[in-house]
Amino acid sequence: MHAVMWFVMPLVGLSGGVDAKAVTAEKWINRLSLRFDNDARYLILFFDTKQTRGLRETVERLNKLARRSDVVVVGVTPEREQRVRKFLREYRVRFAIGVQSSSYKSFEVKRFPHVVYIEDQKSTFIEDLESLQDRLGEPPKVKGELPPEELDVEDLKQRIDAEDRMDLLETLRIRTEPEAFLRFCDALASKRNEEGIPWWQGNLAYQRHLVDDTFEIKQSDSTPARDVWMESRRLGTRKWVEVREMYASRNSWSPAEVLDVYAKHLGDSPEDIVYRADWIMEIGRSGNTSHVDALLDMLEIEGDAAMRNRIAAAIGEIHTSTPLPNPERAIRRLQDALEVEDNIKWGRSGLQLTLDLLRMNPEEFKE
Repeated sequence: MHAVMWFVMPLVGLSGGVDAKAVTAEKWINRLSLRFDNDARYLILFFDTKQTRGLRETVERLNKLARRSDVVVVGVTPEREQRVRKFLREYRVRFAIGVQSSSYKSFEVKRFPHVVYIEDQKSTFIEDLESLQDRLGEPPKVKGELPPEELDVEDLKQRIDAEDRMDLLETLRIRTEPEAFLRFCDALASKRNEEGIPWWQGNLAYQRHLVDDTFEIKQSDSTPARDVWMESRRLGTRKWVEVREMYASRNSWSPAEVLDVYAKHLGDSPEDIVYRADWIMEIGRSGNTSHVDALLDMLEIEGDAAMRNRIAAAIGEIHTSTPLPNPERAIRRLQDALEVEDNIKWGRSGLQLTLDLLRMNPEEFKE
């Protein structure tokens, strides 16, 4: 058996001391393309296919980041190749994976999945990949690649379709006749839905509605709570640490207690919004199916669509970790919520995604 050490970097550990840590694996599988660049930024996914809470969404976002020329994305797992290859097929992983790896020990990873971000020889545990996207900024142009504004319409469509570049839909919308843009969106949605559950369907539906005459009033691409939450992340906040410590301070939380913490922070102040958002996230990470009723109650109370999206995602995250014993009740309540939800980009997309997850064959979650 030949162990492979693929790259070694001196890192500043979470405790603040400098340490030479290596990402190692007995074997690398999947497409392997690592760029050795002192200025490169690295994302390492530590995972175990028996612990799937939040794993699907994490892989989808990392797939997108892996296409950037300034970011190196790899995954490592202590599991053996046979089990991991099934995971690669089902989750459509698009970055290199190292199997039978013990690197999670040197990085002090305590739970899976977990993402470590490395920049300027400093390693940081990433709690939210959405905020990381903003931190990375726009991807650099690929040498020889024309910028979107210089592409003709057909080349722009091809790039959106082939590379899942939903961020280019707005450029296409501006440069395309409404009828042609609607046809393209419908064809894209149909094709992608045949391949699986698209995490980006909210943006597609949102751009489509902007040219659809049946929507007389056009919606904003964000929400007040989302703007506050994103600004708090930009400025820096440790509220999530407080929320995590509070949740971990007790052996168990009843659904009523979970809902009570949420209800105490229903205000519109930045502190209430950030606390509420991070509490929802922590409940989703818990994998506790008894919390789903509390989350469904939150869904009926919450006034902001982006927060409702987060609540729906938390329900889906629990289900992918520990399938609900009786998902039919949750499906009925989510369907009722979908029937009255009017927000296209955040509300409806989040509810539909979770409904699709709950309706999937439970076989997905078995060995």
